[in-house]
Amino acid sequence: MEKDLAPFLTDRTVTLNHLLNDLPSLPGIVRNLQTLINDRDVNFAAVARNIESDQALTAKILRLANSPFYGLARKISSVGEGLAVLGLDAVHQLILTTTIVDTFKEGTGRLKIEDFWTHSFAVGTIARHLMAGKNEEYANEAFVGGILHDIGRLLFIRLDRNIFDWLYFERNAVASPVEEVIHFGISHQQVGQLIAEKWNFPEVLKNIVSGHHGGADDDKDGFLIAAINIADIISHAMGFGSSGNLYISEFHPEMWSRLNLNAEKCEIIIRRSLEDIFEGRENIINR
Repeated sequence: MEKDLAPFLTDRTVTLNHLLNDLPSLPGIVRNLQTLINDRDVNFAAVARNIESDQALTAKILRLANSPFYGLARKISSVGEGLAVLGLDAVHQLILTTTIVDTFKEGTGRLKIEDFWTHSFAVGTIARHLMAGKNEEYANEAFVGGILHDIGRLLFIRLDRNIFDWLYFERNAVASPVEEVIHFGISHQQVGQLIAEKWNFPEVLKNIVSGHHGGADDDKDGFLIAAINIADIISHAMGFGSSGNLYISEFHPEMWSRLNLNAEKCEIIIRRSLEDIFEGRENIINR
């Protein structure tokens, strides 16, 4: 017999709007960085000075830039050098990712936060490899979009942990976005979009977070969503962490064809991703 949800619903005292309002703003240094990046005449020296004003952030960037994840041929010794080698967008995305991971590190009931971020990091890493050789900008955006694609689900835990545990764990059944709407009044994609708007994500990341279970349109966002859709399926199949759900993105055949994939190419991508998943997560998740 299905568990009675009425006590959970009547005991819910914190609304989604309150939770969104209670989310901390992105640190001033991140907001300043986003403003600088949006300036077409941005000065790399000004960006470097902005980052270097925060010693902890500087250490993160240098550690990540010099990790095997990027496989650079030479050691990066300054933020300015990191900007020159990795590019402004890549550095911005690294800072945004590490900041958000730090924001959601509290206990989460049945879902271990380390498992959640491991799954998310795996999706981002595989999506990045799916885009490798096609477009470097796409590869960077696919990586960050993959890490952040399920972020809305973390707010469900804060909204009502009892319902979350029941919906995703205790039933031992698939919880689709439709069922999320039934039990929470909103899907994790919609919550993710609200978080992305609050934190002023770049437009492409907003679209990935809000539409990663959709089909593959004939535009840049559709191409990235195709990579994240396939990467999510692979990550679940390989058992990399947990998104808190047995639900896997709906497989869209057109996504497979858009990425020009076959079984052989997919196997190569998985092999290339494995080392990066285990090496990179140590720098972003387990710091």
